[in-house]
Amino acid sequence: MPLEIPEHRHCQMCGRAIPQNEIFCSQECKEKFEKFVRRRRILLLIMYAIIMAIFLAVVLVNL
Repeated sequence: MPLEIPEHRHCQMCGRAIPQNEIFCSQECKEKFEKFVRRRRILLLIMYAIIMAIFLAVVLVNL
């Protein structure tokens, strides 16, 4: 006999089951997620800068 599971979501950071209208299970998870997003954005910008520098170097060498 299957058990009925109430509607729920999972915390974006740790994966715990939480009420349907929540996104994070705690303030700590929310802060960790925001820090993760900031770090990811910075790393993405650094990666783009390195790619642009390599592209520019290739173009200048071929002139």
